[in-house]
Amino acid sequence: MEGQEINVAGNKLVCPVCSGEKFWERKTQLNTRGATFFGVDWANRNANNYVCANCSYMFWFHN
Repeated sequence: MEGQEINVAGNKLVCPVCSGEKFWERKTQLNTRGATFFGVDWANRNANNYVCANCSYMFWFHN
């Protein structure tokens, strides 16, 4: 899968494992016990993930 270059706070994201510079993006829901207990998981916040296209190392950024 081909990735794209990502900038975070004006800095180019570089993988600390393989020095890769291409990433693909995904979002992950940050679940909490309370929201799950009450059946309102949809109300939880999300995180942006950038996954290295070379070695699959994943960065997490809280929204």
